[in-house]
Amino acid sequence: MKNMKAMMFVVCVVLQVAYGEHHMRCLPKEREALLQFKAAIVDPYGMLSSWTSPDCCRWEGIRCSNLTAHIVSLDLHGGYYDEVSRRYISGEIHKSLTELRQLQYLNLSLNSFPDINIPGFIGSLTNLRYLDLSSSRFRGNIPKEIWIIIGVK
Repeated sequence: MKNMKAMMFVVCVVLQVAYGEHHMRCLPKEREALLQFKAAIVDPYGMLSSWTSPDCCRWEGIRCSNLTAHIVSLDLHGGYYDEVSRRYISGEIHKSLTELRQLQYLNLSLNSFPDINIPGFIGSLTNLRYLDLSSSRFRGNIPKEIWIIIGVK
């Protein structure tokens, strides 16, 4: 009987986490890193306008792990409203992104960064599995730190 109660408790906790009944807030250190990133960004189309609430896991473009609350995805791709109008961010990519140690997915495609090089510190995001910087007008070459994480020497 005691084992059955313990097992039911574990099942309830797992179901709450898995189905979002118990929403975990983002980690303060990671929220601060995102706010530093936002401060260096020029956002004429309000792509980061939802980045004001205490829970960064609910911000547009952010996805957190249901189990750990770590940020695992940052999807800030620009895009087109129609054939003429475009939305994008520009400015600088702040090194605070290195605080997102569990980041697996980073998409900054279709933005406008013509005045900066691709930051080499992106290569220190060791859990990164997906990186898309295409059509963002970065200048210069791809840093060697990024070539290393994709397995090219």
